[in-house]
Amino acid sequence: MLAFRGAEQWPELFYEGQVVETRLLVFNFIPAWKHRLNVVRIDHDKRELASQEAGGLITRWNHRKWVEKGSGQGSLYTDEIDIDAGWLTFFVWLYAHIFYRYRQRRMRKYLQINSA
Repeated sequence: MLAFRGAEQWPELFYEGQVVETRLLVFNFIPAWKHRLNVVRIDHDKRELASQEAGGLITRWNHRKWVEKGSGQGSLYTDEIDIDAGWLTFFVWLYAHIFYRYRQRRMRKYLQINSA
């Protein structure tokens, strides 16, 4: 649904304080707004990454993601996002809700295929 121009050239590892500026691409080819990602925190012990992001009509997209040990041999991956897009906040929230559910489903399918 969305891609970042030049993402294949991003560093393999991110570090705290790192800033990445890029352009979003809708459906991986339609240029959209410029996007800024600031890596705020990386906690290896808690398996957590937090970023502050913004671009276009989105003034705040604070993103925190982490992985916890699940039951059995599984893991629990969680995304937490704080969004501000003015009067468009509800629509951006709705998009994020759909997008992350879709991504979680794809991630589970990928992990099942590669763990077999």
